[in-house]
Amino acid sequence: SVSFDQFLQQAAGNSAQMVINLITSGLNKSAFENK
Repeated sequence: SVSFDQFLQQAAGNSAQMVINLITSGLNKSAFENK
């Protein structure tokens, strides 16, 4: 079974990846609109 620490690390990693994806997609969108 997965330990709680591993679960927290996995959740934190997923959240960080989601934030990074949102930021990069937001930057790409604004850069695209500025052209």
